This record gives sequence, C-alpha cells and structure tokens, in this order.
Amino acid sequence: MTKEKKTTIIFLKKLNHKYIYDFKSYLANYWLKDDPRGISQNTIMKHIKRLSKIVTLAYHME
Repeated sequence: MTKEKKTTIIFLKKLNHKYIYDFKSYLANYWLKDDPRGISQNTIMKHIKRLSKIVTLAYHME
C-alpha cells in the first residue's frame, strides 16, 4: 500500500470505500515468507474490524 499511495500517513478525509477495498485486496494478496497459504479470510476481517475501530475513535477525537 505504501508503494501505491507513496505515503505512510492517510488522513481521515482521504478514507473512503475504495481505500478500504484496496486495503482488503492488499491483505488478501499478501504472502508471508514461511507460509505458502497466505492470510485467511478471518484474519483479513479482523484487520478490517481493527481499522474500523481506529477510524471511529479518531473521528470522535477530531
């Protein structure tokens, strides 16, 4: 994602459905060096849920 977006910082105003979809696709296509199976769907959804919690918290703090 850093290579595509060319940054490590994403502002709340820039988050949209496409970013979430791209993040999910990135996780689905990510392969660990020692594990040829990749990341499971449950793990992807855990990361999406965590991202959602962080974004919600940041939104309420803003």
